[in-house]
Amino acid sequence: MGLLQALCQDPVRTMSIATQVGGAVFPKHQPLTKGYRNVLLFKIGAIGDVLMTTPLIRALRKHWPAATLTYATGTWSAPALEGNLYLDKVIPFDETDFFNRRADRVRAFYHAIRESRYDLCFVLDKTQYAGVICWRMKIPTRVGFDRDGEGYANTWNVAYGARRHETDYYLDLGTAVGAVPDGRHMEIFLQPSDYKELPRGYIVVCPGGADNPGQSMPGRRWPAERFGAVAAALNRPVVLLGGKKDMDAGRVVEEKVKAINLIGHTTLQESAAIMSKAALVLCNDSGPMHLAAAAGGNVLAVFGPTDPLRKAPVGSHWCWHEMENNEAEVYGKYTKAQNQNIKNVTVDEVVEMGRKIVE
Repeated sequence: MGLLQALCQDPVRTMSIATQVGGAVFPKHQPLTKGYRNVLLFKIGAIGDVLMTTPLIRALRKHWPAATLTYATGTWSAPALEGNLYLDKVIPFDETDFFNRRADRVRAFYHAIRESRYDLCFVLDKTQYAGVICWRMKIPTRVGFDRDGEGYANTWNVAYGARRHETDYYLDLGTAVGAVPDGRHMEIFLQPSDYKELPRGYIVVCPGGADNPGQSMPGRRWPAERFGAVAAALNRPVVLLGGKKDMDAGRVVEEKVKAINLIGHTTLQESAAIMSKAALVLCNDSGPMHLAAAAGGNVLAVFGPTDPLRKAPVGSHWCWHEMENNEAEVYGKYTKAQNQNIKNVTVDEVVEMGRKIVE
């Protein structure tokens, strides 16, 4: 068996070799200074992950009131930052260019970033490839995460791995440059035009989600018929929200309960505004969960393979059958049993908690 074939069959060994080689090629930690004026935050995507970085954005703005803060992220997630008062600019890019290795388009993106001459970059993804991408942008100081050696391309790292909330990890990046956290709550900035007239006392049900460009996670989706059963038991007006990929799930819910089905018919901001006024937002561990929390909604989320102590929004409610999954959480790779865990959450459990929230 050749070396390349052996490495393909042993991804753990491949990762180890890559981090060892990277650690030898790239420079070691460099001291941070205080004079940063042109700062880039880079994250390939995932709406929930981007929203969990908003406390970091707020802390950086308070720390550097005169600096230029720019956020580059995929087009799927960029709307979550629309109107953010702490950012000077949001640069949306086609994240599928990276997933599908479109070399010409990726090089053009690098060139555009280099022209802005950023002096500091926050690398907000944990994977080693994100660090290499930001190195290719030729930004001299790159602050990011070190997940078992993967931070070799960064010039300053924060250790990642222990069971802590993702928001706190992002805030650690700000602490590295002296930024003091200004709360842990997420934010989304809405306009009056985002709000819609809906029946009094309605609840929102988001039966889908967990399906991002480059990453689909069916193990994080509770069966849609169970969402319908919970909504029927709560006996409130029901509004369905989600993206176009969630339409089938919405139809399953409608077999159980009469609903105002807005799936695929609202912008991200409109969805957030609807969630903010709901008596309850019932959802999976997905982008809509974070969106609802950022808008001030009353969230009840169903968790499966993921850990709410790492991912659930601050102040939210959840139903989860606890299991050991820290190693899986660190790398985002879950076993078949972990991906089946969400089915252990029963309708009765969610109804009981939902009633406590809305009554």
